[in-house]
Amino acid sequence: MRLNGWHRIGIVASILWAIGGAFWGNELGLHEGDTAEAIEHICATEPHADLNACMQQFDKDWTAAIQYHWYYAAFVGLVPILFGWLFAYGIVRLVRWIHVGFKVSP
Repeated sequence: MRLNGWHRIGIVASILWAIGGAFWGNELGLHEGDTAEAIEHICATEPHADLNACMQQFDKDWTAAIQYHWYYAAFVGLVPILFGWLFAYGIVRLVRWIHVGFKVSP
């Protein structure tokens, strides 16, 4: 099976999206830990704060908050590719179906 130009564009776009989307999804997952950072900052700035206890609590909260960041990366990096290809093939089939309706039958 030979790939036409549109297929090749789709493959390149899919690869670029998989890479960029994975980074973006990972960043989204890591931002789930922003609350833990804010709590740690509040804890550390209190007068007479135990910095060691603040850091231990932060480590526990941060780890729990970002535990699914790779799932975010996989979801954002791969799911839109699936829907993009399904949408593109759906449009192609629709245009071909409409085009057949305009052909004059002998």
